[in-house]
Formats: sequence, C-alpha cells, structure tokens
Amino acid sequence: MSKKLNKIKSAVLGGMMAAVSVAGSFSAVVPSMSASAAGSDDYAKLLQYSLYFYDANMCGEVGTKSAMSWRGNCHTSDEVTGGFHDAGDHAMFGLPQGYAASTLGWSYYEFKDAYDATGQGEHLKAITDYFCDFFKKSTKLSGDSVSNFLYQKEDGNVDHSYWGAPENQTGSRKMYWTSNGASDIAADYAAALALNYLNFGNAEDLKYAEALYKFSTQNNQVATDGPYGFYNSSSCVDEQANAAGWLYLATKNESYKNDCASKQAQYLGWVDGWENRELGAACVYAHITNDWSKVNDWIGGKANGNGYFFLDKWGSARINCSMQFTALVASKNSSADYTNWCKGQMNFITGDNPANTCFVVGFAPNSAKNPHHRGASGFNSYDEFNGEAHPQSISPNGHSLIGALVGGPTDASGGGYSDDMNDYVANEVALDYNAGLVGAAAGLYSVYKTGSTVSSIEGVDKIYSGSVNPVQTTTQQPIQTTTSSSQQGQNTTVTTTQGGGSSSSGGAFEAKLNQKVDYTALPKDDKMIGWKWADLGVTSGKPTKVEINISANGNIGKWQGAFGSSTSVQPDYWTQTEEMQETFNGNTGTITWDISKADSDIIQTKYNGELKFGIWWIDCQQFTIDSIKVYTDGAGGSSVVNTTTPVNTTQTPSNTTTPGGSSSNGATEAKLNQKVDYTALPKDDKMIGWKWADLGVTSGKPTKVEINISANGNIGKWQGAFGSSTSVQPGYWTQTDDMQQTFNGNTATITWDISKADSEIIQTKYNGELKFGIWWIDCQQFTIDSIKVYTDGAGSSAVNTTTTTRTTTTTTTVTTQGGNSGAVTLLGDANGDGQVNIADATAIVQYLGNRDKYPLDSMANADCCNQGDGVTGLDALAIQKIEAGMYKVSDLPVRE
Repeated sequence: MSKKLNKIKSAVLGGMMAAVSVAGSFSAVVPSMSASAAGSDDYAKLLQYSLYFYDANMCGEVGTKSAMSWRGNCHTSDEVTGGFHDAGDHAMFGLPQGYAASTLGWSYYEFKDAYDATGQGEHLKAITDYFCDFFKKSTKLSGDSVSNFLYQKEDGNVDHSYWGAPENQTGSRKMYWTSNGASDIAADYAAALALNYLNFGNAEDLKYAEALYKFSTQNNQVATDGPYGFYNSSSCVDEQANAAGWLYLATKNESYKNDCASKQAQYLGWVDGWENRELGAACVYAHITNDWSKVNDWIGGKANGNGYFFLDKWGSARINCSMQFTALVASKNSSADYTNWCKGQMNFITGDNPANTCFVVGFAPNSAKNPHHRGASGFNSYDEFNGEAHPQSISPNGHSLIGALVGGPTDASGGGYSDDMNDYVANEVALDYNAGLVGAAAGLYSVYKTGSTVSSIEGVDKIYSGSVNPVQTTTQQPIQTTTSSSQQGQNTTVTTTQGGGSSSSGGAFEAKLNQKVDYTALPKDDKMIGWKWADLGVTSGKPTKVEINISANGNIGKWQGAFGSSTSVQPDYWTQTEEMQETFNGNTGTITWDISKADSDIIQTKYNGELKFGIWWIDCQQFTIDSIKVYTDGAGGSSVVNTTTPVNTTQTPSNTTTPGGSSSNGATEAKLNQKVDYTALPKDDKMIGWKWADLGVTSGKPTKVEINISANGNIGKWQGAFGSSTSVQPGYWTQTDDMQQTFNGNTATITWDISKADSEIIQTKYNGELKFGIWWIDCQQFTIDSIKVYTDGAGSSAVNTTTTTRTTTTTTTVTTQGGNSGAVTLLGDANGDGQVNIADATAIVQYLGNRDKYPLDSMANADCCNQGDGVTGLDALAIQKIEAGMYKVSDLPVRE
C-alpha cells in the first residue's frame, strides 16, 4: 500500500479542481447519471454487505467474532490485542480507526430504523463494540484521568514490507504509547465511545469517553511519531469539537456544549473524513442547536447536479459516500432534501458509470473483484504477488472481500478506473472508506425502504439478516405535489382527497381525512401542509384549539415541527412553544395546538386564514393524518368534502438602491435603503459585499461597523458573520465577541467591532471589502437602511455608492472588476490567447475566487455556458468538457 495523502495535499490537489469545487459545481463535469443500474436501489442488501468488510479486517483473537469463514486469529502477541487492520495492510492507525468507529456509531444513531428493519443492528453493535473494547484496552486510567494511551500498532513502513495473510504474520510489532499527545486520536476515540453509549447504554463506554476527551484537551498535541507519512494531521480541534458534541448529547453537561460551540470551524471546506472532522462537528452542533443552516450552506453547494461528486483521485468513492451520508443526515434533520442527489450518486457507485463497474466488492455481477488487500489476495509473499506478468488479479486461492468499497475512479468522468490489484489509488480499501458507504446505505434505506437482505453470501459463515417489511410509499390517496418554477418564484400545489366530515356540538368541528403523508415528498423548503379553515368545516366562531390525529404502520417515535395560522406561505405566526403538545402511543398519536394560549393579537387577525401544520422531522417517514378536530368559540358545524388546498410560494426579487451617505467625526454613514430577500441570496455563502470606498470610506482604517436594518414585521433574531476581504471565500470571518446585535421589534443594529478582531488579519484585510453574511434570520425580507463605518481617520461622504451583491440569481446586479466585456471573439477564450484550453478554465476559477486580483481578459468569451448569466463556475466546467473531448468549441452557441 502506498503512503496516504493527507487533507492538506488533498485540499489543494489540482488547485483549479479545488477552486471549482468550492464554487459548488465541479460534479457537473461528468455525464448525467439518469440510467438506473440493476439492483442499484437494493439498499437493504447494500447495508448488509457493506458491514462485512469490518469482519475481514478484524485483528487479534478473532475467533467467532468475525463473520468471515476465511479469517482466523492474528497478531495475538501484540501488547494490546484487538482493533482493526487499517486497509489492505495490517498496521493499526488511530485516526482512520477512530473516524470509522465514530461514523458507524453515528449512522446507527441517525438511521436506527434502517438497521432494525433490515436486521443489521446486531451486526453493527458487534463491530462498534469490538472497536470500543480495543479503545478501552488501549487506555490506561488513573481515576478519571488517562495516564497512558496506545494510539498506533506497528510501524507502517515495516508492516508494508510484508505481503500475505495476517494469520501468518508473526513477530513483535511496535506499540506507540503517549502520556501527553495524540490528542486528535484520543478525541476520535472519545466520540466513538460516546456514540456507543448513546446507542447501546454501556456506562463504561461513557466513562472512557470522558477521560479520553479530558486527556485530549489537556494536551492539545497531534500524533506525529508513527502516523507521519501515512495519516498526517494538522489539528486536533476538529476532532475535539466533534467529540464534545456527542458527549454533550450523552451527558447534557453544558461544558461539552460550550466546547463544541467554541471549537467549530469558521467555514467548512471538506467532507467529513479521518483528518478533517469539521463537517461532522458542524452536524452534531446542528443537532444540539437545531440550526442546520451552516451545514446546508456548504452541502447545498456540493450536493447538486447529475455528475459524479469528485474531489480527489485517491479514494474518490470514499469521499463521495461520506458526502452522501452527511447529506442524508442533513435531509433527515432539516428542511433540506438531498435524497434524490444521493440516490443518483449511489447509482453511480454501484455500477451506473462509464467504467461499468460496481465499486462495492461482491454486491453486483459487475463488482470490482481485485481489491488491493493482502488477506484477501491469496498471495503469501511479494514474490508471489509480483509473479508471472505481475498479475492484476487476486490469486485463485484468494477470497472475495465482501462489501469492501474500493477507491474508485481516478478522474471526475468516472471512467478512469481499472480493476487492478496493483493500482492502490483506484483499488485501495480501508476502514474509513467503508464508514461513509455504511452510513449512506443506511440513510438511503431509511428514505426509500427498498431491497432485501440475503441468506447466503460467499465466504461468510454468519449471516445477519432480517425480515424486511418496507413501509409502502404508494398509497390509495397520496399527497400529490406539482411544482412549476419561474423567475417570479415557485408554486407548489398540494391536493388532498378526503372522505366526508362530521360535526359535533360544543364548538368542535372534526374532519375525517385519511390523508396519507410521505414526509420525504413534502416541499423541501417548508415541509408544510395547509388547509383552509373552511375546508375543515369551520364555518363559524374563532378556532381556539386544534388536534391532529395521526397513525403509522410502525412506531411513530417522535416528531418535531410547528403550527401556524396565516394566508402567507412564510406565515406571520408560527409556534413551537408550550401551546403545542404531542402525545404518542406506539403507532398512533395526537398533536395539539392550543391557540387560546397563543398571542391573542396575532390570532385575532390571522385565525381566518389557513391552518398550517409544519413537519420538520419525524421518526416514521410515512404516516396518515386520520382526522383534524378544531375547537372554536362558536357552535360546531359542517361536513368536509373533497377539499383542495393550494399552497403558493412567491419569491420577491432583490433590489439594491444606494442613494448616498453622510459623515461626521471619523464615522462615515451610507444611506442604502437596500432591499434584501434572504431566500434569494446564494446558498453557498448567504453573503453581501460592499467596497469600503463604495461606503464612503476614503481615509483611515475601519475600526467598527454598524449595519442598521428594518422589516415590515418582527425581525426576531439573526445569525451570521462579518468579514473583510477581497476574496469570495473571505480570508477573515468572525462570529465571536467582536460581533453584537441589538433587536427592537422591526428594527435592529448589527455591529462588528473590528478593533477587537484579530489585529494582524485586519491590518492586511481591512482595505478589501466589507462582507456581511446572513446564515439565518427570522424575517425573510428586510431592508438595510444604512451602514455606519467608524475609522481611525476623518469621515467622508459616500455619494451614489454601487452595492455589489454576489448572488447567483438573475435579479441581482453583479459588478465585476476589470476585463473586457465587449464582443465575443472566441467563446471560452477567457485569457485572450486565441485558444480554448484548461488555462482558460483556470483563469475563470481564479477570477471567481478573487475578481480584483485576477481580472479576465475577455469577459464576453468567458461567459460561454448559459450565455448572458455572467461568468460562473459552469463556464469553467464547459471548458473542461471541451478539454476532455466531451464536445467541441463549435458546440458552444455564439451570441448574436
């Protein structure tokens, strides 16, 4: 096995590739994945198979613990036995082992329903228990403190000098202990142990988790001796943030919550993986706060398009599956919906790709058959391995490495793959590779409920399987959603067909609905169902209480959502407080909104609109609204027959107007009256930017910024950040004590005290742009009335400033810096050298990253894809397609 690439190398791999990926569009470089691979939606079998790779890589006194018939005890003379072999080798590296164990536990925590339905819960527990038993044996405790910690077994270079089965590898192996380091690995182990406690309740797991976390934060040093050259780590903060989040959920100890919050990355830039846990940490923090905006802002820019999601040629399928898993987690827990995108990506992984290969061993007839794995290869030495003609395939004495995810394609087209055991870049397997696959398979089964487990598998003598009874996704009376889009917005119509209604006395109306609901089919923007009060039979009186009775084929579990009453799609009144209660009893439940406890002024004006029932998350994905009972302050009444409930969403275009400003005493104030529609801001950054000079700052360095906003209704609260940089991905973001906000109903002032920010960064960045990030706000539309900038110099006037809002919508003006915006001379020739090649794509990516530093020679030529929409990442992708031979320059339409 070759040495591993660390995150830093991966992140800068082919600078242009990384930059395009940041723009959220790199996956579009590959062909569409519209075809359906045979068996690609057999998620029950995929989950079943993907777990067996861990049985193949068990180390120590395996005995009957491994389900693989061809595995036996190995390395029993290790000072500490157990754990898992890293990849196709037999060393034990801490970071990928800790990452894999915690990710497997996380997948069960999120998608327990999938494990239970497919009978895989027992198998998952056997694997995570084996991980955690080893973690505890590797930790020497003195009271509640760690005195010594084993973070690695065997030198990687020594281990790689051997090719053969682990059972035949003898001799002593080097043990790597520390009493004051390996904080990154200790934190990963802590996360895995905390999750195992959350999932299965072993108190000893939690005891060791807390001790390892304390050890990690007391020392704050990454492991270098041993991992160097294989799994290099740059920081332990991301692992600590992730562990702290799970420890908070396990203990409700506020100190863990505070640690998780303070250790969050300022912005995300990679998938969750063995070296970079920032996205995973952001997900667990979102669980704690119920705010998924930061997670979705990043995932939403990547989980789109029909192409193969590709960030690195080394283990590209691993990265893809990890992204699928976190996207499915976000889909379950927030209003985002990436499920269809994940389904398309898994279709690609399981065989619908240019290589016509399923990258999961044993899963399909066209599965990869020659993974780079010593134990499964059947060869007993390097002499055999490098025998006649340097074989590309495993020995006739080899074994099928069931469920293993190979590295996959080495280019974004998906065709750069050969089933060659010597090719460790494309055919490597590893603990961390399969963790994302397991999570994605569980998430996809949880959503789609398709496939079935099998009762016989080659080389497996312990079959974990269960009776799969998927919830039916097709009902006699489904909710039908019809969506049409235009530049004016989106219109969603939900049609509900209902039986008759009956009335009762005492001011109560009851509508018998029998309305089938598929949670995953609800509109992803609001997960909301609406009925007119009149459609529910309420013909007199004002509603005072609503009871919604639901049922499901299985356990309902728990529900999170809200009620509202308004004719607006963004309701003027939502509630998720003491006036809302739910009572569940297995497969039935009642959810109640006591309107009489709600804000009386609001209800007095809004009761006569619609009843809105929002479903943000529910354990059961499909359920039935059996009936709705509405109590009023009047008499009861009428029947409900065949109601039709339209739900309309309309987005208001964002307009920017800046009429100028005034200044006094070292402060410059620009009067903007700039209208902002939060929903129309770009999903990747939700960011607005102005040049300092455009705000009237012509002298001195900014020391403080005050942004004054107003809205037609209550602003509520805001979450976001400030930055000052010329880069689209700003070099400086802040969301700390240098940022304050004061809200007063429909007005607010949001302040950035630059003097408290990092002085070294500000010294170099203050002269770029002011960036105002809006990650979440209660009011969807608001006005930036003015911006006041304090400086260490004299104030000046801001007259007729130009407001630049970097968005992807067609209704927002984007001011570009430099470049020729004249006539087209040669589409795609962004750098003006008379040719169209990869250099032009690079020029576009550089321009998008820093428009001031990298102006384009020809803006008109650069705008070669979707011409007329300005220069975007899609233009760079179009040029890459030309470079890849997917089509010619002449295929690009020339504007008249």
